[in-house]
Amino acid sequence: MKTLAALFVLFFCISKAQAHHVTVCKMDKGERKIEVTTPDETKKLPCTVNYQRENEESRALWNAENDPNFCDEKARELADKLTAAGYECTTAPHEGSAEAAPPEKMTEPKTAPESKK
Repeated sequence: MKTLAALFVLFFCISKAQAHHVTVCKMDKGERKIEVTTPDETKKLPCTVNYQRENEESRALWNAENDPNFCDEKARELADKLTAAGYECTTAPHEGSAEAAPPEKMTEPKTAPESKK
């Protein structure tokens, strides 16, 4: 009976996970997807970084319960490795997410806007 209850709780937690943001990396060899999920899109913890290769099941690579930046950092590190391998990676908030930022290309360096004097 305890096993059944534990499975129900696990299923409930998994089914309630919301995508925080998704990074899609493309190359002629295929597509990879990196997704940071949280139980609630307004909170960053607990979080999980899921990775999916084309035509394969998604799998959890990392998770965190204490550091609110851990999953975002790990997702970015993985996207950087894929970019170095020749993939073109683009990050965007998950559809319906509270984060309304436009997609961000991982391959472009971030620069501060010039100030007008």
